[in-house]
Amino acid sequence: GNHGAQWDVVAGVPGGKASRMYAHPFEATVAYVLSDGTEHWLTRDEGVTWQAFSTPLAPTTSGERALGFHAQRTRWILYTGERCVEETVGWWPFPRLVCHDEAFYVRDGFEQAVRDHSDGDRTGQAVTALMAPDRAVAKCMWAHHTTEFDSMAEEAIFCLEVVPRGTDSALARRSIAEDLAGMLDGLAKPTTVRLVTSEDFFHTQRVVRFGDGNDGSGGDHAGGGVVAVSVVKDFVLAAISHAHSDEMDLFVSMDGHAWAESRLPLPPGTREDAYTILESTKYAVFVDVMSSGSSVAGSLYRSNSNGTYYTQSLEHTHRSRDGVVDVERVHGVAGVVIANQVANWEQAQRGDVLGRHELHLRSRIS
Repeated sequence: GNHGAQWDVVAGVPGGKASRMYAHPFEATVAYVLSDGTEHWLTRDEGVTWQAFSTPLAPTTSGERALGFHAQRTRWILYTGERCVEETVGWWPFPRLVCHDEAFYVRDGFEQAVRDHSDGDRTGQAVTALMAPDRAVAKCMWAHHTTEFDSMAEEAIFCLEVVPRGTDSALARRSIAEDLAGMLDGLAKPTTVRLVTSEDFFHTQRVVRFGDGNDGSGGDHAGGGVVAVSVVKDFVLAAISHAHSDEMDLFVSMDGHAWAESRLPLPPGTREDAYTILESTKYAVFVDVMSSGSSVAGSLYRSNSNGTYYTQSLEHTHRSRDGVVDVERVHGVAGVVIANQVANWEQAQRGDVLGRHELHLRSRIS
């Protein structure tokens, strides 16, 4: 409360247990501290007091956020946990640990879980499974992830569901030889990822269809599955991979039902290898595309009002190894964007730059 002049140890969270912290984006006084196990802590008074609660599984280690927040129903929270079991798969005779993520939800901000924990119940039964225990997910998020998106029911949820390849004929465009090689190399069952949505907490669900894309061979016909989904302002975006290449297609929707492939004016022969959806405005989406041949630079594109057509805003934008792009909107000043650009991008593309310390960055402002 004194602007960082004094710091105190958080008394309500046992030392050495905290693994990650989430400030509630829509409730300023609420925050959650998660451990690597099933016991966690929350505060509703800006960290003055903390309450312990339990979840059925430890939080995901996939890199996705373990908690998902609803912009309107602020007590509605999604939780993603990791389940690990020993399995014997393929020709390898010894069991190995196989893990997958499962989705859960609460509609009371974990209040019942706090009461159960206080009464000695550490099972996390107050945290409800979103799907059946054997249904693995890569990510789940509320459609109302932002205050701007209001085109679907408030219960609407998007999930990237991991399913055995062949579950959906539209996603099963991979050769037997490739599947066999994957089983031998990875000792794992071949799987794909599809985007599913529900407006009744997955009592019923709908598999999202993307159509054929702009060239007739993308979307559902690409055969590689859905790589990512994101809600940005009032846009929903999904990246679709191709089964036989590293290329991807970007699809956009403004209502969660009708989807269109985004048209990015890339140079001829350029493959779309990675998308980074940047902080955007209500009227446009900013996307940085990493093209083949460079892992340190991309191109920044700005969309039209419905997210389907793009124009290049800045080329050779700098990005980290983790895909973090050096582009920032200046908060409080409408329309101002600052970005770092790789000045010696040609050297970087040829491989003449041995380390990132040899990159020459140039800051630009718009």
